[in-house]
Amino acid sequence: MNTISIQNITEIDIDEIIAIGMATPELHIENEHADYYSFDMLKSFITSPHDIHLTAKIDGVLAGYFFASVNTYLKEAYLIDMVIKPEFRKQGIATLLFEKAFDILK
Repeated sequence: MNTISIQNITEIDIDEIIAIGMATPELHIENEHADYYSFDMLKSFITSPHDIHLTAKIDGVLAGYFFASVNTYLKEAYLIDMVIKPEFRKQGIATLLFEKAFDILK
């Protein structure tokens, strides 16, 4: 049985997240070259105390990730990105990421 763990993104995860983002056609704008957030931008995002940044790993392999921006003053959160690698889709991973984010927001 596969073990799924949901945890905060760490700096160690950033390069793989960039590679996944670059390889995800749904994130690309038509007629533009593939591009994604820079390492430094993601590093600053994951160090923000007001944002949610999660990975989903199956048996230690990065299967997907979740970024949300949180406005604590307005008590609102905005989904920035959620990507599940194609080979891990339809396994409930997105649901687990959302559930963890909602738990954090409570």
